[in-house]
Parts: sequence; structure tokens; C-alpha cells
Amino acid sequence: MNDSQFDTLIVGSGLAGLSCAFELAEQGQRVHIIEAAPFAGGRTSNWSDAGMEVESGFHKFIGFYEALPNLLRRARIKPNSMLTWEKTFEIRLPDGETAGEFGIAPLKSPIKTIAGAFTNNDIISPADKASLMPFVAEGLKLLSENRMELDTYNVAEFARKHGVKDEALRHVLGPLTSGVLFLPPEDYSALVFFGLFAPGVPKFYKMQIGGFNGGMTDVMINPLLAALEKRGCRISLSTPAEGLSLEDGRVTGVSLQEGGTLRAAHVVIATEISAAKRLLQPPFGGEAWYQPLGELPTMPDVTIQLELSEPLLPQDRVTFGPGTCIGSFSEQSRTTSRTCPAASP
Repeated sequence: MNDSQFDTLIVGSGLAGLSCAFELAEQGQRVHIIEAAPFAGGRTSNWSDAGMEVESGFHKFIGFYEALPNLLRRARIKPNSMLTWEKTFEIRLPDGETAGEFGIAPLKSPIKTIAGAFTNNDIISPADKASLMPFVAEGLKLLSENRMELDTYNVAEFARKHGVKDEALRHVLGPLTSGVLFLPPEDYSALVFFGLFAPGVPKFYKMQIGGFNGGMTDVMINPLLAALEKRGCRISLSTPAEGLSLEDGRVTGVSLQEGGTLRAAHVVIATEISAAKRLLQPPFGGEAWYQPLGELPTMPDVTIQLELSEPLLPQDRVTFGPGTCIGSFSEQSRTTSRTCPAASP
């Protein structure tokens, strides 16, 4: 099989692969995307399994995002049409009784945002709330002045160094990091934490969380695929890559598990780390540039999706569960899974 009429072959149809394809197609390149799964989207996908509509994970759209909304607008997809914006989030403690509502939309819901910060003292006391301020201020300062110093601490170490109290660490930083990065604050760099959240500081007024109005493949990825096809891209699903084809040390294409080879002037690997290693290690495992990639650890995570006979919670919104084995969860029966009786991924 020869695909040499395409300039670039992209392996993977997640947001990385689709955004890469969009940039190249807008520059006039001929692009072919191949995807191992029978659906597109990668970690932003949904599919049907034994009659149940399954999400690839617990995903939310953050209001201060810039790159993704820009991509969607260029593809003539309106973010507001595919999202329901949540104005609050909730923290529920494992005693089954203590819960607090915190505002997360300063512009659209200023009263709830202010009230949430000054109430909920049974979840986090005023002193514990105040203990977070030096941690945030010093982290943002180092991020702009000496960002690599942040990389010498994990989040918990940096928090304790700057006086964050144990309750604030357990009830705020713990569930926040577990919900966003699937890791406890002891297990990853403070540089990663502040690098992720710092872009939202100057756009604090834009802070809000969006729940998808349907499965992510349905409401976001498929419209992106349609926009790419209009720009001449080819998308091949259920097409797993077996390995890379080389000529004189240069990658010239991808061999397929089903047999045959796709060729292109350029090949982009836009997969998860484990799949990228599987493709790159055989031809390039001995190269110095590959070693940092080869040493990257992969991170397991588990998503549990329950389809219930009725909604479990009164609102569809992000909920954090500090002190439990579930870092974050959400009722999604009214938004993402509105075709089901109820769902709580």
C-alpha cells in the first residue's frame, strides 16, 4: 500500500494529532491520519460498549483555555454550543455528611465565588485557607524568575515549605491534583502544578468549568474531523500501526498490523507515551535523543462509569472527594450522558 501522495502521515487521532493535522492542512499540506481505534479522539473520545455509551475519562473544559477554543473557532465549532458551563464545584468529605459548594465562575457568578471562599469553614478553616496564599504567591514568582527551582520539589514539599497546613493539603491540593493529573501531590513536580494553573491567573475572570453536552467524539471530535476532511485530510480508523519504515536511517512511512505500508514525506507520532515508545524504540532505541523519552514513566489511571436508574446528585458538576479513593467525580446525566437515565463517571 502506497500513500506517497500525502505530505504528512500522522499516527493518532487525539487532540494532538488533530490539531497538528489542522495546522498542516491550513498550510496546504496533504495529510493522512491513522487511528488504531474504531473511533477518533484518543483521551477525548466516547464509544458504545454493550449498549452503554462510554467516555474515555472524566473530562471538563476549563474557561481560561486558549489554544483549544482557538482551534475550534477556526474549524467553525462554537464552544458554547457543545458545553454546559458549571458555576460551582463541590467538596464532599468521607463522613457522608459534610459537603461544601465553591463558586468557580467569578464573572458569571461573583456572589457564589466570593461566598464559597469565605464560608465552608467546616471543610477548610479560614487559617487553612490563608495558608495557601504564600504557597501560590511564591510558586508563581518562581515560575517567572527561576522555574527550574520549582522542579526540585514535589507539590506537597513545596506546600509544606511555604506553610500550607495539613487540612488545606488534604482537602484542597490533594483532591485538586488527583482530579486533574491523577496523581497525589507527593508524586509530581511543583513546576508541573504551577505551569498548568499559572495561565489562568491573569484570566481569573474567565475561570469556569464546562461539561460536554454529549460524548466528546460526538460533540467535538467528529466536527473537527469534518473540518479536516473539507481541507483535504484523509482519516483512517481501525488502522493500527505496527512499526516505522526507514530508508537510509530516515523514516519514510509506517507499516500496518493488517499488512502493507503507508508512506509519506513526513511522519508524526501523536500517540500516548507507551505507544510512541513501541514504535520508536526498535529503530531508535540506541540514539541519545531517544533516551529521555525511553525513560519516561507511564501513569496508570482508572475511570469508573456507572449508569444508574436516577440521578445520584442534584447537579451536574465537578465534585472532589478528599480522603477517599475517588479523587474527583461528576454527575453527568443532564449533560454528557443525557440519553441515559443517569451516569456518574
